Amino acid sequence: MNPSVYGILLAGGSGTRFWPLSTKDQPKQFLSLVGEETMIQTTYNRFIGVIKPENWLVVTNQRYEEKVAEQLPKLEKSQIIGEPIARNTAPPIALACARIAAQDPNAVVVILPSDHHIGDEAAFQEVIQRAILTAEEKDALVTLGIQPTHPETGYGYIAYDRQAAWRHQGIEISFQVEAFREKPDRATAEEFLANGNYLWNSGMFIWRASRFLHEISIHMKDLYSQLAPFMNGEWSEASIHDFFLNTSSISIDYGLMERSERVWIVPGDFGWNDVGSWTAVHELATKDAHGNSTSGNRIITIDSLNNHVFVSKSANPSTHSQKLVALIGVEGMAIVDTGTVLMICPLDKAQEVKKAVEVLAQDPSLKPFR
Repeated sequence: MNPSVYGILLAGGSGTRFWPLSTKDQPKQFLSLVGEETMIQTTYNRFIGVIKPENWLVVTNQRYEEKVAEQLPKLEKSQIIGEPIARNTAPPIALACARIAAQDPNAVVVILPSDHHIGDEAAFQEVIQRAILTAEEKDALVTLGIQPTHPETGYGYIAYDRQAAWRHQGIEISFQVEAFREKPDRATAEEFLANGNYLWNSGMFIWRASRFLHEISIHMKDLYSQLAPFMNGEWSEASIHDFFLNTSSISIDYGLMERSERVWIVPGDFGWNDVGSWTAVHELATKDAHGNSTSGNRIITIDSLNNHVFVSKSANPSTHSQKLVALIGVEGMAIVDTGTVLMICPLDKAQEVKKAVEVLAQDPSLKPFR
């Protein structure tokens, strides 16, 4: 275990694509969508033996602070930073890095979304160690890139220079980044795949706290100026509130990674999935011979193919729903029953589930279902 490695978990998302299971009070990162553990627990447990419990910080919405404490009981309350207002990724990452730098300027920081799936844990750990090594030896901002398997239009891409490789003990470890690309259309995604030097953007980052702060002092001066109290050791609810109130909403990709000249990428192929919709859950779930994945008490399928059916279970088995869900001649659907809400949607339109949440937000009478 390396005590100089710290972790930052980003856990403030609302998970609107997983409505109606994911709600404002219980968003995606606190749900068990893949496996028995919740997504935030799985992400944390993935780093047991790599990052000490006391070396974690979690940034989340203020309303979820207690949920984080319940699900990650080894963390102290002081390790959970509550955002009074969402400001995308750059401000929370900067705030957490400033706190870590005040304790250990040379610390290597691993920044992680709290709601991704990793299929091959061993391969992932190897890539993480390569990224930590690159951050230490190259004093660079490092990101993880996923080897694309198809021309995906739902992910951002990162182009890298195959000739600008860093080798360690004769092995190519990482490459210098050329450009970040937004989510492409189908034709552009096919070009990226054919070029062979594009990787999917995983949203995971590794760097020395000191290098990160130096880079934002150059490329994000306004944000850097807001960090002065924290770098001077001040840390209070009032100072955190003022910080988020006075910073602009901006992503770390756009604010820093696209501008810095010290960005390196470590390619990886470890069964990554950002679990961005019910389609992804269906892909990761165990299926029957007809491609149906089911979770619930009473579900039958007849002449039905490639569906995902989720029926919520209550905490008390004696009060589980007595409802029977029967699919007859149905194909390619997501069917989610929470007991109070039934959602039915074609799996190929699962990204549009968030539109239902937008409709709910416009009608006060529907607020209980958000």
